[in-house]
Amino acid sequence: MALLGDVHTIGTHVWVKDDEESWRKGDVAKLEEGFLVIKAEGGKTVTCKPDEAPIQNPDTRGGVEVRSQRAAPRMLEFELESRLDRT
Repeated sequence: MALLGDVHTIGTHVWVKDDEESWRKGDVAKLEEGFLVIKAEGGKTVTCKPDEAPIQNPDTRGGVEVRSQRAAPRMLEFELESRLDRT
């Protein structure tokens, strides 16, 4: 496991588990004693360990990056929606 701050820094875009949505997008707001404080979509604040907050794929509208082998269903759904919505 990476040390706190090696991968996740303030502002890192991550996914967090959510009972309603399965996964929500969020941004790391703080690093606290081995935990991340994440501001998630919908105004939720989530505190979790770094290994519970996978990093979002970068915006690749100009190219293709697929991590479907490891992607949770909501992550994959978001990636597909992003690629198909080219308006």
